[in-house]
Amino acid sequence: MNESFNERGVGAGLDAPVTWVDIARRLSILEPADELWSTRPKGLDHAQVDWSGATFFVSADEDRMPVLTWLAKLFPNRLRQAAITSLVLDGPPDAEELSIDFEIIGEPSNGYRSSLGSIEGEISFRDDQRPVRTRSMPIIACHSVKGGTGRTTTAIAIATELARRQSGPILIVDADLEAPGLSYLFRASRSEALVSLEDVVALAHAEADPTYPATVAWAASRLAGHRMGELVILPLRRALDELASSSIRAEHLASADSPYAFADLLERIASAAGCNGVVIDVRAGLVPVAAQLVLDPTVARVVVTSLAGQSLEATAALMSFTARELRRIKLDP
Repeated sequence: MNESFNERGVGAGLDAPVTWVDIARRLSILEPADELWSTRPKGLDHAQVDWSGATFFVSADEDRMPVLTWLAKLFPNRLRQAAITSLVLDGPPDAEELSIDFEIIGEPSNGYRSSLGSIEGEISFRDDQRPVRTRSMPIIACHSVKGGTGRTTTAIAIATELARRQSGPILIVDADLEAPGLSYLFRASRSEALVSLEDVVALAHAEADPTYPATVAWAASRLAGHRMGELVILPLRRALDELASSSIRAEHLASADSPYAFADLLERIASAAGCNGVVIDVRAGLVPVAAQLVLDPTVARVVVTSLAGQSLEATAALMSFTARELRRIKLDP
């Protein structure tokens, strides 16, 4: 493996193999302060990288050569220009190169699209800047990279304190798709859930109006039966014994025009239900729904960790990811 390639953050040592995932990761973690980011070709809009190849979307045909020259700097001694232009990989014969293709898109794409922590898929090279915006109420995402750190307990405590400070009820949302602890606590006190986050997301996907007025009104009317003291609980799903999760996800609501649609939806529901704030218990790990919330500049982030070395190390990595992505959209981390 080329030493300079390794020094730039891909691979664990000189003998570590380079796969298509390493190529995608290198492209996705470019630091905005890095010269390689600032000198990227102006006509390069975005890329799509997976096991089948790397496609670079450019403004014009003449942008191809600058992109290849840039890739040669990014991946020293890896660019092969033969019958098929490719990046040399390490692996068995059927996986020893990643083909490079180009697509002409004309004008650059409009709108910011976050990576959401995903390595494969679309990697944006646009110089985006998000406008400063405000919300009508505080929204807090309680997140942890590892499970078992006390995140749900922290979310409940924060929601309780926020209700006191806001002098009114707070909507607390269970967005932990694998271990919905808040939902189990709710079921211990209420025999039946009248509405769930899964319901809300499914209905919002089917509604044509991007402000989701029908979904908001329906969910708010049912949440009246979910109030426990000063907390209004929105469980993950109504059938907790069914562990399989829906393929319709909250992060799928996002678009280039509405990158933070999930938080927008929860804010509207909370307001319609008479709540003065939202606290979201987010699934552990850098999963798409968690990334969407921690990268929303209008959502306050509470990151919960234990003092275990693994938990602290993973939390530091989350902070680095969040700061880098916010710098890309020119927001102060």
